[in-house]
Amino acid sequence: MITKIRKHEKKIFFFLSLLVALYFLICPIKLSVFQNYADFLSSIQNVLIFTSGVLIASFSITSFLPDNPFIKKLKTLNLDLLIMKQLFDLSILSVLLLIFPSIFISLEQNNSANIVHVGMSIFIGSLLYFILSLCSLVLTFRKILCLSLDSEKEKRKTN
Repeated sequence: MITKIRKHEKKIFFFLSLLVALYFLICPIKLSVFQNYADFLSSIQNVLIFTSGVLIASFSITSFLPDNPFIKKLKTLNLDLLIMKQLFDLSILSVLLLIFPSIFISLEQNNSANIVHVGMSIFIGSLLYFILSLCSLVLTFRKILCLSLDSEKEKRKTN
């Protein structure tokens, strides 16, 4: 059951994000709902900037350190290209998500235009997809790290 979920996890994440985006599209949400919305959006923007920096750094580390034991383990498990693709996709998505808070901060707090409502729905759905994909990537890294540590322990026992 879990392997079937892992196999279709991107589709599940997309479907959940779409449902959440549609929910926020249907329910009336405005920028004025958030007190100090500019500070709130600014903090989301700061977290996304930090996350995109970490993702880009991780992408470059996996690209330029082929002799690292962890990277070697990725290659032996044939996961290096998959991880690189996920890191690249998530770093692009995080940079694209930075656009939304910048636009929302420049708007008035009591703006009730339909385009703002649709934009907020898209942003919330995309942010949920980003968070779910990021958690999945972290769990994948954790599993690979545990495998790498176990194999290193076995090597040290035999030596």
